[in-house]
Amino acid sequence: GGGAPRVFSAATQPISTLHADWYRNRFGGLAELVKRGGERAPLDVLGGKMVLLYFSAHWCPPCRQFTPYLAEFYRAMKAAGRPFEVVFVSLDRDPSQFDEYLEEMPWYAIPYANAEVRQQMAQRYGVRGIPHLKVLSAETGNIVVDNAVGQLTPEVFAQWEAKAFARKRQVEAQIQ
Repeated sequence: GGGAPRVFSAATQPISTLHADWYRNRFGGLAELVKRGGERAPLDVLGGKMVLLYFSAHWCPPCRQFTPYLAEFYRAMKAAGRPFEVVFVSLDRDPSQFDEYLEEMPWYAIPYANAEVRQQMAQRYGVRGIPHLKVLSAETGNIVVDNAVGQLTPEVFAQWEAKAFARKRQVEAQIQ
């Protein structure tokens, strides 16, 4: 049949982003994340977002320096409505240190009780030293920035987003 030509649009053809199942699989079957104050959230909170894995520990002085800086940056980018999440992967040695450190963080964490998952993630992502911040693609889950610890600016964040949403950006460019 005839009719109007089909117009390709990002609105009608969304770029598929990763969903909770992918993260559940990648995070050792983990069902939920935790946040300070005992809040729990399903892995669905990560779906469709750029994910930053933050490997850190309370006992590590450089980590303790970087965390408040990252927290301030996180709040600013969230206030700007950016689609991303940070997930803290603790390398702490005891639960009280983990709990104390988590209180300084506005983002999610792999629960301390899931020690095996946390260790597997540090190995899988090749973390040799901390603090370490991996930026994952929202579309493939691949690492797009190997270690983003350093200067945090809106310009740097925009560069991460361009990599994390590369396919979406290509489609939007074709439409214009």
